[in-house]
Amino acid sequence: SGRRLCRWGDTSYPNGKPSDELQSVDLRVWGDNACENKFLVDKSSLCAGGDAGKDSCIGDTGDPLIKENGRGDADDIVIGLSGWGAGCGDKGIPAVYSRVSA
Repeated sequence: SGRRLCRWGDTSYPNGKPSDELQSVDLRVWGDNACENKFLVDKSSLCAGGDAGKDSCIGDTGDPLIKENGRGDADDIVIGLSGWGAGCGDKGIPAVYSRVSA
């Protein structure tokens, strides 16, 4: 099962512009300890991304991070909302999401 960010934000950084079409990107979700070691966050947050060129960016705040269950869209679950990060799409640097599901 994948984790997918659906987004309208900038298509490049730092001089991008918002997308005219809904975009999506598959992201790797980090374990809690790895996330807490990278940023000062608690269990209400989760980290995703960190692969070069795959990230949320400017204009994506509040966009959903979705766990796809592989049986169509009806059973997909929103697990996070895009919050903040350092840069966009930099290798080894995830973005921080507000955790919204248990």
